[in-house]
Amino acid sequence: MLGLNAASLIAIAVANVTSPPYLNAIDYMRCSKFSLVWMGYNVEELRRIRGESVGAECTSETASKEEWVRSLLAHLKLQPALSARDQGMLARYAWDMDRLSERCLGCSELGPGRYMWSATR
Repeated sequence: MLGLNAASLIAIAVANVTSPPYLNAIDYMRCSKFSLVWMGYNVEELRRIRGESVGAECTSETASKEEWVRSLLAHLKLQPALSARDQGMLARYAWDMDRLSERCLGCSELGPGRYMWSATR
């Protein structure tokens, strides 16, 4: 035995492990709306949550105005060019992923020598 208890293992193994949402993720909020309303959620609250969710396939004026987001989209040189709606969705997705990374890396448990790992296929 190493002489470690559960509390010391938790202190050693602090990490965020995530599988990032995909741009065209399944819209679980929309798929589950009727069940959620039946369980007591109201439609306005579900709309708000869905609008803030990553992969909601919606655009964001804030994201589209960010210089780094515009630069990223220009750098991709996508062919054929995306429609305005699709470009807005991609801008929103990039902005959401940046905010997610900031939140994960900025949480109080992460610090020097601690990690965030993201799994992709």
